[in-house]
Amino acid sequence: MKKTFLLILLLFPFITLYSENVVGSMNGLLIVQNDQETSTVEVGLEDLASVDYLYDNPFVQGVELIFSIPEDTRNFRNSFALYLYRSVSPRPAGDQSQYRGSQFFMQILPYTAEFSLKVPFTKDHTLRKDADSVVTAPVDREAFPLLLTLLPISKGLPDIARSASVSLKAIPLYENRGGLKIEIESRDELSADETKIRIDGSEKSWPEEYYPLSPGFHTVEIENPATGRREFTIAVEAGKFTKIHHVLQSAVSRLFFAPREGVSYLLDGEEIPPGSDGISRSCEPGIHLIGIRLNEKLILTEEYNIQPGENLTISLDARILFEKN
Repeated sequence: MKKTFLLILLLFPFITLYSENVVGSMNGLLIVQNDQETSTVEVGLEDLASVDYLYDNPFVQGVELIFSIPEDTRNFRNSFALYLYRSVSPRPAGDQSQYRGSQFFMQILPYTAEFSLKVPFTKDHTLRKDADSVVTAPVDREAFPLLLTLLPISKGLPDIARSASVSLKAIPLYENRGGLKIEIESRDELSADETKIRIDGSEKSWPEEYYPLSPGFHTVEIENPATGRREFTIAVEAGKFTKIHHVLQSAVSRLFFAPREGVSYLLDGEEIPPGSDGISRSCEPGIHLIGIRLNEKLILTEEYNIQPGENLTISLDARILFEKN
């Protein structure tokens, strides 16, 4: 009968019980609150440990509990089992030894030096089990913190077996996505309302809290009528945010006039005198009238719409034109 019960436990590690009493000494409170693994706690026989999740990251899809099993404990194969509980009350604390919680997982301690339990938050996760890990039933973030205990499943264990323990730490598990945050600061009384965002050539709505992206390199364009277009190349990592801080400020355009003997240039009717950097002039974006005068005679005028931040070189191109009659 005992062998049959043991076989059932081995074949069905996922067992759900509700409102069960859990008693033991609290050995450690692990809190996943950033991208780093937590500290390590030792969980002895009939001891308790708690794992909480307080990490504000939308790309985390679960928590991985990593167990290290010392050799003395592994020598007593099929003698211990790990039990996990969710929706625990009261909230785990160091001086509390009695709890109630819903058991959502049980597994006999495997004969390996290290293994892990992957606890997803939702059913549509992408976590997969392998030789050294098991995926549990989903546990909603609101059901954290979890409670864990190590219990004997064999009778008559010697004292050396009753000193069994495991080491436990926890890390976040990420989706294969990262995010881009775009911050736009307005200066010179410019409005960011007409700003356009393109990511990899595709126009996106703006503003957004963040843009989810696959890992790798991406091209980002930020365009505003008053300041022109700016292009960025960014790298995105899974589970992490990349930030762009873009400042909207008046973009000054500049005109460069190619010097030529006997030729002078006019901008909106005003002659452009040579300067230390040649013949050049800064101007505001918009439509301007460009004139070319040859030997004091105005020979050409043309309107041109200068874009924000645009640099132009203007020259006189003289050609001999042949036409057939």
